[in-house]
Amino acid sequence: MRRAALALVAGLCVSGEARAETLIVTLSTGEVQINSNFTGTAVTVFGAIERDASTVARPGYDLAVVLRGPDQDVVTRRKEQFLGVWVNRAAATLADVPAFYAVQSTRPLEEIADPAALDRLGLGLTHVAIVPEEEIDAATAADFAAAFRRLKEESGLFAEAPDAVTMLGTSVFQSTFVLPAHIPIGAYEATVYLFSGGALLGAATAPLTVSKTGFEQFMYVAAQRQPLIYGLAAVLLALLIGWLAGIIFRRD
Repeated sequence: MRRAALALVAGLCVSGEARAETLIVTLSTGEVQINSNFTGTAVTVFGAIERDASTVARPGYDLAVVLRGPDQDVVTRRKEQFLGVWVNRAAATLADVPAFYAVQSTRPLEEIADPAALDRLGLGLTHVAIVPEEEIDAATAADFAAAFRRLKEESGLFAEAPDAVTMLGTSVFQSTFVLPAHIPIGAYEATVYLFSGGALLGAATAPLTVSKTGFEQFMYVAAQRQPLIYGLAAVLLALLIGWLAGIIFRRD
């Protein structure tokens, strides 16, 4: 729901004025498959800015490219010392937050648009909506959001890179995202935002799917759809391996 609202705001921002630019966006691949040898990969977003014959000349364009997904609900906990031991105390549920979020732009986002516009679009690590569901004070909510961003950045799942969108001429561009080996599976979206003079001219989206394949996919599906059978099979396999190890290394 939150993402739908942001998309609606973006659409209103674009349709508020007559724009003659059109964005065309495509990806180097529409699906990333994860197998036992997967060590990460790169996905490149290619795009072009098309203008009709009546479009007036503009001083220049700015681009911001976001790769995001899949959204999920996350419970975060804050550790505090209790009797000399660090234990989980306060907790907050963050709804519809991205498991992966990376943004690249032609220059720093704060130079492309004002903070209010970045907030409306959820554009940038400090502007993407990360709000606890619980009724807590603003300072505590900000602490949970900041901690969540920090942990995601440290794990390589959140990233922001200004000056990372390459212009291949005046209207063609590309942006390359590196996906780590532990990239979550699910549905992703690559969204390109086109700005000029601080105003949003348009946006375009291309889908990306990250999925497991082969034996990893079989194990994942079994764990999700048949957890009891999967658990029993894992226990039996562990017992079998232990029995075989006992026979192999048994001393006569």
